[in-house]
Amino acid sequence: MRERSRGRTFLLQCRYASQLNGEDILSSLDALGISERTDATTRSWVTRLAELTDFHRDEIDHEIERVLLNWSLERLNVLSRLIIEQAIAECRYMDTPKPVSIDEAVKLARDFEGEEAAAFVNGVLDRILFPAAEAGNDGRAP
Repeated sequence: MRERSRGRTFLLQCRYASQLNGEDILSSLDALGISERTDATTRSWVTRLAELTDFHRDEIDHEIERVLLNWSLERLNVLSRLIIEQAIAECRYMDTPKPVSIDEAVKLARDFEGEEAAAFVNGVLDRILFPAAEAGNDGRAP
């Protein structure tokens, strides 16, 4: 597995733990062993993505809510929401190409939640990251 893919997986696990135990993300990264599990370059990249995702979470969540049809952010599976947030932050604030961000998010959803979640994550991210492709409909994901 490539280092950034490993980093994305590790960050997702840390964000999930942080969500459950109420710790801030940097504490979760440390508690789950970022120093022991990643090299310096990956550690820096993961920490930056964690901070950017956390800092921009409100605006990212607003974007997610905007494309949900007959659904609310609170009703989303926690892992799906975390994966989507992380992918949007990576694409928007770290200049990762949109297709890479989506592919990696879909892989995380497939690995942790299965095919149905992977398809859902793909649809939501497509609508957020490629809004022009949605011209002609109401721009809302199922």
